Amino acid sequence: MNPIIRIRDLYKSFGSEHILKGVDLDIPEGKICAVVGQSGTGKSVLFKSIIGMIPADSGRVWFREKELTALSRSDLIEALRHFGYSFQNAALFDSMTVDENIAFPLREVLGLRNKAEIHKRVTEMLEWIELPGIGSKRPSELSGGMRKRVGVARSLVMKPEVLFFDEPTTGL
Repeated sequence: MNPIIRIRDLYKSFGSEHILKGVDLDIPEGKICAVVGQSGTGKSVLFKSIIGMIPADSGRVWFREKELTALSRSDLIEALRHFGYSFQNAALFDSMTVDENIAFPLREVLGLRNKAEIHKRVTEMLEWIELPGIGSKRPSELSGGMRKRVGVARSLVMKPEVLFFDEPTTGL
């Protein structure tokens, strides 16, 4: 069985600070994989490099049989429809309501325009994270744990094949 994600010889530096140094990793499909390490050791940089949010200096990353590191920016964006990412601090848009935050990837990534379908999926996510009825609130009106759960809902609403949780228990 081929891994769903395969990483070979991945390097990333910021100036003279070498963060990723020849990372090789296979992530099997249908499994949970954890990357554990001290703060500042490159876990977030690894995740962001896998999905192209931070371009690697060198190395290769595949999703299934498609080499993500060889794709054009537009083809990479298309491939990223298969991924969800839950940020350390939820990274919600302050100017949007909870409903709008969760709906954002449906509209902007999947191109969904059916308001009834968007509302249904957002409502399902709010129920799943056990926060029904908060859709009209802004992130500033939520506790840290609530913001984190809304960030998780926003990541899951697209029903991604691969989900990255950056510091999954922080704020919960």
